[in-house]
Amino acid sequence: HRRYCPGNVQHGGVVSGDAGPGIYAGEVLELSNPTPTTSTGTVLYHINVSSHQFTARLSVNEDSKGNGVLKGVVTDGWMKGAEVNGNYQTIAPSGIINAQQGAGGDAVYQGTLHIQK
Repeated sequence: HRRYCPGNVQHGGVVSGDAGPGIYAGEVLELSNPTPTTSTGTVLYHINVSSHQFTARLSVNEDSKGNGVLKGVVTDGWMKGAEVNGNYQTIAPSGIINAQQGAGGDAVYQGTLHIQK
């Protein structure tokens, strides 16, 4: 997935992969910086692809280089109850003009989610 975070509260993007192409919307529920080099939080991802729709609640751990680890569970829809894990990396500068207006600056995030059957 690739996401753009205006204000780092709600975000959206495009998805692709085994389930097919689609879109997603994300909501940041909690965000903190327990150390100067680490960010943690909780997010909801609402995934809508051609063959499936689901919502996952994920814990996020991001290092100072913008690399993140996602772990959680599908809370609604396809594969409800299944474990979800993944990772992402920050791409900056992104080259997307609108991204420069967000609180996070000129950055987007690209990564992968895996649903455990």
